[in-house]
Amino acid sequence: MCAEKDPLDCHRSILISPILVSEGYSVVHILPDGKRETHSELEDRLLRLYFPQTPQQNFFHVIEGDNNNNLINLSYALRNKDLMYKSKITKSLKLN
Repeated sequence: MCAEKDPLDCHRSILISPILVSEGYSVVHILPDGKRETHSELEDRLLRLYFPQTPQQNFFHVIEGDNNNNLINLSYALRNKDLMYKSKITKSLKLN
């Protein structure tokens, strides 16, 4: 669906897929080589991208624990910021 090869670079993966998952849909991302990545696998990569110092077993604790998605939500916010469209005017004004 996207021109981006990596689902982490696709705004649909970051903005729309989490909503679909929360509504009970199964989301699978198709990679350029034809392999498939579940949205859960994408979220694991997203967490490793922004929190590489956190051991993987801690991800599961945060996701399943009382904090329930704090790192995931922060990772989505950071990815949204990284992917957001920056117009030439915004860039020239340095309004990041």
